Amino acid sequence: MEKKVDIAALGELLINFTEAGYRQDGRKLFEQNPGGAPANLLTDAVIEDPAYFTTLAFVENDEIGERKFSFARKPGADTQLRKEELDQTLISDCKIFHFGSLSLTDEPAEGATIKAVKMAKEAGALISYDPNYRPSLWKSKEIAVEKMRSVIELADVMKVSDEESILLTGAESYEDAADRLLAMGPKLLAVTLGEKGVLMATQNRKEIIKAFKTKAVDTTGAGDSFWGGVLCGILSLNKPIEKLEWEEITKCAVLGNAVTGLCVQKRDGIPAIPSKEEVLALMQKSGC
Repeated sequence: MEKKVDIAALGELLINFTEAGYRQDGRKLFEQNPGGAPANLLTDAVIEDPAYFTTLAFVENDEIGERKFSFARKPGADTQLRKEELDQTLISDCKIFHFGSLSLTDEPAEGATIKAVKMAKEAGALISYDPNYRPSLWKSKEIAVEKMRSVIELADVMKVSDEESILLTGAESYEDAADRLLAMGPKLLAVTLGEKGVLMATQNRKEIIKAFKTKAVDTTGAGDSFWGGVLCGILSLNKPIEKLEWEEITKCAVLGNAVTGLCVQKRDGIPAIPSKEEVLALMQKSGC
């Protein structure tokens, strides 16, 4: 039976407070916007819990748009998802199931996340994983690495930053890290490299796909929007991930880079994500 849902994502929905200048008396001003890595990728079927507040993320941007995070999450509602709250029909009826690592920091969300991933995998979904390291949300670096590594074997496709790839493997370079991560189970890996683009890797080939030239204002949601573009490309091909030709993988990465190139030109996560029409216009203008 043909699955009805293209992509289902599980994980945190946050409120980002992003620096937005200063008052006349010198106090910082903040913009309030929705965010969270899985929510940046796509948002629907949100579960609300009146007993807990939405996690708050305070985002500090430097002069080139790179960020530092601090959080109010003791606990946040995103850590309280329970196994019995999972939408089994939605999870079993999706073509791609995407999850991140922040839902692994605390119970009951950790157990619910692992159950959902296994449920989707058993139903034949392509499993997508984005380990997203935020040091202040883990008890220790060692625990973070252990938990983030523990689910890699469940993933078919995986997106990771260059810093996170080295953190998870102990490798000296992201190229070596890519080989080690692929050996853990994924069939396709993307290592994001900021303004340089992305390293796409399979067991047989690795190649850097260059980013679109753009002036970054805020990189919040950049990796998430990139991966959303890649997954959209994979869906359009409608074939098993191991059957993809390298040219097809490259096209998926170019689509993802186009989404990112537009996303970083605006502030914050979800509000900055471009429309399909904007992405296609950028690609046409760039001759892609």
